[in-house]
Amino acid sequence: MIKWWDLDSGRLSQSAAEHSGMVTSLLYWTETKLVFSSSNDGTLIVWTSGAVVLDKIRLGSPIFSIAINLRRHLLVCGFKNHLCVYPLDEHKASGHVINLKKSFSDYQHTDIVSCVVSLDSQIYTVGYDRKLLIFDTYQTPDKTCLKVVHSNSRAHDAGITHLLLVRERESTRFLTGSFDQTVGVWSQDGQLIQRLQQFTGEITGMSYVPSVKTVWITSGNSQPLVLDPRSGDVISNFVDTFQGHENTPCIKHLISLPETSHVIGSTRNQVIVWKYHNAGCVTILQAKHPIECLSYTAKKLLFLFTGDSRGLVKKWKRNDLSPFTYSKESYNMEDTRPERRGLRCLLQKQRVEQNKRPQSRMQRPGTAGILRKGIMLNNQRPATSQKKLCGYTKSLFADEIDTLVMATESGDIYLWEFDDSVSGPFHEEHFSLDDEQQLMKIPVTENPLNTEKNGGLIDKHLAGEGDMDKNIPWF
Repeated sequence: MIKWWDLDSGRLSQSAAEHSGMVTSLLYWTETKLVFSSSNDGTLIVWTSGAVVLDKIRLGSPIFSIAINLRRHLLVCGFKNHLCVYPLDEHKASGHVINLKKSFSDYQHTDIVSCVVSLDSQIYTVGYDRKLLIFDTYQTPDKTCLKVVHSNSRAHDAGITHLLLVRERESTRFLTGSFDQTVGVWSQDGQLIQRLQQFTGEITGMSYVPSVKTVWITSGNSQPLVLDPRSGDVISNFVDTFQGHENTPCIKHLISLPETSHVIGSTRNQVIVWKYHNAGCVTILQAKHPIECLSYTAKKLLFLFTGDSRGLVKKWKRNDLSPFTYSKESYNMEDTRPERRGLRCLLQKQRVEQNKRPQSRMQRPGTAGILRKGIMLNNQRPATSQKKLCGYTKSLFADEIDTLVMATESGDIYLWEFDDSVSGPFHEEHFSLDDEQQLMKIPVTENPLNTEKNGGLIDKHLAGEGDMDKNIPWF
């Protein structure tokens, strides 16, 4: 049975039962708007719009896979123990949509040819015999021939069920899935790059989704594994597409429609459709406690800083190879015992003009993002006060001075620098009585960094210091 569905409404529009056996493959020829269907009954049927049969070709043996090579204008069919190529003839000058008289067969495979993929002038095939073969095609006026340019007779430890082409601007990759519960990532010339082994069953479906540049892989569960093919990272935990769907039926097959940005999955008795959302979530970063504040850098290397309700600061760094994954480091301000300083130490004169500053600390590969030490500003903190768990109310990263500023519920302001082996740390300055008097002039409100509530007192105070540069960038 073959059924046609309307993607917008989800309604069944057409159905047909021209095959007498199981339908093994469906293929859409974009240029001619024709659909090919193959079956284990040994027939190949060509359909036009409206579920009308244009051509019915009996090939005599069960057909397990089909593909079109646009460069050579060929239809490739996978059988048991062999592979056949047929020149396409959309005008049916030879009597059928394919020219049976000019076909060519190859018998390199010794079992079912389960998948066929075409790329430029080459044809890639895999089978239940565990082989991965790469053919080059060439044509003469009388016939079309295949030549094996690469053969891997043991690509997997069991029969190969899936072959997926991932073609991007940076690179071209092939993915194979097998009964051995692994996925192989291969280069264009057939060399193994990576093998994924975190599956609990045989690989039942694979699809590349161009709209988000990820690969979905199913292995008998309801949540497909999401893979970033550029980095090879599994990013399922960073994607919310399948979160909250633990009890849904197991997805068996997957196919992507690049023209409409749809992904279609099938279960035992259901068809599930996903559609790309322009404003959808790209990445999810998990935290154990409620996040109270967030800040980030505007540098080349993206860093996020979060403060939670239990006094924990996390620094998130986006990985270079994958835009979906982030690494994190946690810092507890109470455990690090920050050093208390006055304002003069923080507001030294900038002897180098802004456009002549050395490279940002955050962009130095060797020292980027290494937390060095903290500075705490406080207005009249009792000496006998006991440590208690205080959350954060606001955070800000000052890009000009590479300093993270955190405000807490207890009225403290934490300033955190990042290590820099070239420009060096701030010069040490002993805490003096004058510094204490200057700190006393700054009132602490419920939100110390809210300049609107503070009435601009920080700016007024800085302007009153004769030995300070008025052009120093601040909060």
